[in-house]
Amino acid sequence: MGYFEVRGGLRKLEFERSPGLEQEAQYAVVEFVHDALIPPGQVARISLGMRNGVVRELAGVPELVKTRHRQANEYLYRLRGAIRPTLE
Repeated sequence: MGYFEVRGGLRKLEFERSPGLEQEAQYAVVEFVHDALIPPGQVARISLGMRNGVVRELAGVPELVKTRHRQANEYLYRLRGAIRPTLE
């Protein structure tokens, strides 16, 4: 199964450092909104931009946080994991 590329709907971005280490953040938490349910097990990928000449990303299976059905369907997802260099 391929990646689902998240390009919009970002709501929250937080970086986390490993305890006791003074280096840059190694983990990230991103919340994003999507207009349809993402199939179970589907891997999402979010580009985090360039840092020190390396393009970084967050990839993994997002968890559904909240569903809203007002004028349009809105599904809030959270993706948490290790920051890694983009593989492409």
